[in-house]
Amino acid sequence: MSANRKKLPWKTVSIVLALVCLAMCGLLISLLGNSMKAEQANKGEVETAITAYVSGLVTNSNGEPLISSVEIINTSTSEIIRNQTNLLGRYEVLLPVGNYEFIFSKGFEYERKSIPVEVENRLRVSMNKVVLERIVDWSAMGWYPGDLHQHTTYSDGYQNVDDVLISNLANGLDWGVLSDHNTVDGNTEWLQAGRLFSDGAGLHFVSIPGMEVTTEKGHYNSLGSDSLVDHSVLRDGEDIKRIADEIRTSGALAQVNHPFLTDGMGFEHWDLIQNFDTFEIWNGKGVTNDEANLQAKEKWFELLNNGIYLPATGGSDNHDITGLYPWRRENESDACKLWIERGLYSGMPRNYVYLLEDFSSKAVMLAVKEGHLFITNGPLINFELEGVTSGHHIKFDGECELSIRLYDQRGLESAVLIENGVKIREFDVKGKNEVSITDTVSVTSGSWYVLEVTGSEGGYAITNPIFVD
Repeated sequence: MSANRKKLPWKTVSIVLALVCLAMCGLLISLLGNSMKAEQANKGEVETAITAYVSGLVTNSNGEPLISSVEIINTSTSEIIRNQTNLLGRYEVLLPVGNYEFIFSKGFEYERKSIPVEVENRLRVSMNKVVLERIVDWSAMGWYPGDLHQHTTYSDGYQNVDDVLISNLANGLDWGVLSDHNTVDGNTEWLQAGRLFSDGAGLHFVSIPGMEVTTEKGHYNSLGSDSLVDHSVLRDGEDIKRIADEIRTSGALAQVNHPFLTDGMGFEHWDLIQNFDTFEIWNGKGVTNDEANLQAKEKWFELLNNGIYLPATGGSDNHDITGLYPWRRENESDACKLWIERGLYSGMPRNYVYLLEDFSSKAVMLAVKEGHLFITNGPLINFELEGVTSGHHIKFDGECELSIRLYDQRGLESAVLIENGVKIREFDVKGKNEVSITDTVSVTSGSWYVLEVTGSEGGYAITNPIFVD
């Protein structure tokens, strides 16, 4: 150290020391404050962190645990949280203090039960056992519901494969296809789930592999194969045809998804439509029977009238099993509001396929390929002409036997018979929950017939056609 260095004036030293002391005191106070806030939060003393657990069990009418949906509505804010039980029918949720409505359900064939719940400061709420009774059993007539379009964290979904599986079971689905974007990696877990439930007591579920081939020239589902499909589109139409051929060569069904969406997600190459097997007229991320979905239905009618039959399908296109919808719009239409209130989750909408005996992946895919299905977000349909249902052909000209059975626990609004895209007859169903109709109807050779049903609170269902040769 140099002997010639000048010493700092004592006043300067004092000022520096004082500033250092003040800074240290401020830091200490800040740390103590943060520590106290953290301790208060842990103890539930911060207002926004006051929570309590709500838990309970759901069973069927035989007292057996039932995997089911638990919809939680904050009665103050109208915020909706969609949850589900575990595999043993038990649920447990942590909620802020407040008043809630818990709605328990399992698809469209079980009753819905609504129970008010008050959550108080740190007081656990142990609910009484909730029993859900199965009101109708559409499988007794050969109908089994499933979802053809859903995603997981293997692409852009928010949940893992096991969560999506439980969501399928909780919402009353008997089968489902996994269709992540440009990957089949999730199918290993998905197929294992199907093996686990292949012979389970009351837990039979058919898991079907797939993927959504996602390009800048449309999205296409590969239904029923674990093979990865090349999604590159360098030659436009040529590659769209190649994608369809590659899907079919793998043994899967090639489906056109949401054909009237924009930004490269729709379908443009209508000259190639016959290279595909099925046509998604109802995508769960779009308004029910409106906007792009209505355009798709009308295009499907047009194709049918031109002699081109691709069975109509629906799919939830679900990316989040909680049902959250972040894209609210200004000046939403009534149809849009009802669609959102109905919920965006697994099986909304769903396809009910008609199976006579075998309930397997192969049988489900064959039913889809032939159009033995109807699509719904609530109303249930059994529609027959001369004893056959959707996707079948009959040879007839004149008065034929008509049989219709409908059910919607929220209430039916209308049921309309459509011939070649034109409404020809309406049935009196308004305000009823269940209807059975046996009658005759005049049919014409060379025509096709579809039944379209609406229910209260945005319910909608449509069948595939019965053809009269």
